[in-house]
Amino acid sequence: MNISKLHQGITLQAVICLTLLLLTACSQLAKLPKYSYEELIAFGDQSFANGEYLKSVEFYDTATKLNPQNPLSYYKKGLVYGALHSFDLEKSSIKSKPSRIGRSLQSEDSYFEKARKEFKTAAELGHHPSKEILRALYDNIQHKDVKY
Repeated sequence: MNISKLHQGITLQAVICLTLLLLTACSQLAKLPKYSYEELIAFGDQSFANGEYLKSVEFYDTATKLNPQNPLSYYKKGLVYGALHSFDLEKSSIKSKPSRIGRSLQSEDSYFEKARKEFKTAAELGHHPSKEILRALYDNIQHKDVKY
């Protein structure tokens, strides 16, 4: 009878362990992306086309997490941040002096700086259009104190 109780105890422990393993596996599966890199890029593109810029960044960020070595998601985020920077610049140029605009370009959290960082990452991963954009930024910026 003691052997039978021991056997039941071992079986119960085995069931509990298997249940915990299954729960852990299921929670890991839930964390897996539901969409492919290409689908996320397409969703980001559609959001961008609809004027939902920050939503498009979320899609591109998720794509970047799936494939951090693919420069396309960085490039696309750079384009979004560039568009947002243009809107900010247009609003601020109506109300601000040029020196204030120059300071806003240098801000770490400015859309300009975010765009530059995304283009830089894409360029470092070999994305030629991002290299060209960075080159144009270097050549055309009027504010010499802005660091690239």
